[in-house]
Amino acid sequence: MRRILIAVIIAAVAALSVGAQEAETEPQEQNDTGQQAEIPADADGSLRLTNIDTSGWRVDQVDGAGIHVSGANQSNITLALGNRYHFDLSDTDSDLLPLVIRDRTGRPIFSQADPDGGLGWSGSDPVIGDDGITFTLTEELAEVIGGFRAVTFPAMYGFITAYDPEAVAEQQAAAAEAAEDASDAPDEAAAADTEE
Repeated sequence: MRRILIAVIIAAVAALSVGAQEAETEPQEQNDTGQQAEIPADADGSLRLTNIDTSGWRVDQVDGAGIHVSGANQSNITLALGNRYHFDLSDTDSDLLPLVIRDRTGRPIFSQADPDGGLGWSGSDPVIGDDGITFTLTEELAEVIGGFRAVTFPAMYGFITAYDPEAVAEQQAAAAEAAEDASDAPDEAAAADTEE
């Protein structure tokens, strides 16, 4: 009986190892959703929103550059500055559940309910239709963008934040340089001690 139990444990560990190796080879763009969305020709990235009854949005497909999703229902979205994004609602009835992308104070930026309204972000080149909302995340828009929700059901919301990939790369390079300098310091101190 003990040998069987050990064999089962070894098999389970082997299966977990194989699963971990397969998970490491999945494309980064899938962002924990497990599926990839199709990117429209004019967008750098796309995410598909589906509704969970009238209680929330769920990001169930992601594809492209600069998109990271997290949180309950994958509804916390982080987007890279400068890219063009498509919020795909092709599997949702836009007449019943129109999407609005809002600023941090709750004012509409882009809305399927009022495609001509919003705050006039013409530099973002918005395209608003029944199948979703596409826009470019400019620096100005990144400073104010806050979230998204269904116009008719306030409980259906999510958050949008922006990051600057160039600033992140600069911070990472500075941190790597500082770590390298710190690792060289003990060698220099030891060399100084031996000279005395």
